[in-house]
This record gives sequence, structure tokens and C-alpha cells, in this order.
Amino acid sequence: MPEPRKRGRARALSWHGTVGVWIIAALLLLSVTGLTWSRYAGETIGDVRTALS
Repeated sequence: MPEPRKRGRARALSWHGTVGVWIIAALLLLSVTGLTWSRYAGETIGDVRTALS
């Protein structure tokens, strides 16, 4: 949890660390569940690859 009583750089680092941990947790969950390759999210991956080429 961020420490609101800190000031300056220490406070920014506290927030940065907290946000980073939550983002990593979300990315790990997404990776473990395979949502990006599910029928719903990965159905049009061929179209995306074609568009990016």
C-alpha cells in the first residue's frame, strides 16, 4: 500500500511500487487464464496480423 505520509520522491516511489504490483498481478492473471487466446479475444488474430503487416 502507498504511504500517504511520505513526501516528495519517497511518496512517488511508494505509489509507483504499488501500481506496479497491481499491474503485474493483472498481467499474470491474464497470462495464466489464456484470455488473449480465447475464442472471444483471439478470434480475429489473423486479421490483426494482416493489418500490422
